[in-house]
Amino acid sequence: MTHHTPTNSTTTRLAVLEHAVAQGARRERRWRWAFMVTAGGLGLAALSAATDVTRIDAIRTHQLEVLNANGQVVMSIGSDQGGGRLDLWSPQGANLARLASNDHGGDLALWNETGGAAAGVWATEDGGNIAAWTAAGGRAATIAAGQNGGTVSLGLSMEEVSVSLKGGNEAGLDVRDASGIDRTT
Repeated sequence: MTHHTPTNSTTTRLAVLEHAVAQGARRERRWRWAFMVTAGGLGLAALSAATDVTRIDAIRTHQLEVLNANGQVVMSIGSDQGGGRLDLWSPQGANLARLASNDHGGDLALWNETGGAAAGVWATEDGGNIAAWTAAGGRAATIAAGQNGGTVSLGLSMEEVSVSLKGGNEAGLDVRDASGIDRTT
């Protein structure tokens, strides 16, 4: 003889139906999640196969800083009122070089470890200048282009020029000793 457990009570039948619906909902969520992960993975695989991920055509930013292993800024690429600007620093924090622009073109400045001017090249209204400074801070050598030609000046500073060679309309050579006496021969 077989005895069946009566399942015709409304409460029992409702519990069985709720359990079946909950199982179906969980199964559907798992399938939906699996489908989205698979579709996303296939999409990324297709995208990476279609592009060169080792090359970026452009990076846009207002300021880019490069840090050394100690976290110090050693290079900065950015802009100022004149345009683009590149600065280089020593590990000790001294600004050693700057490539920038001025009202007439480019401007390259080099400084020594203590912050004193060492050399420079810059555009001017009449052409350009190249200069070198002494460790004491005096401009010792200058090559400059002007409206009347070029000039080469040597001395301890721009105020104490010992030798000046001018070309163009004002061509000439001027040699002076430390006391300012003309030694042109």
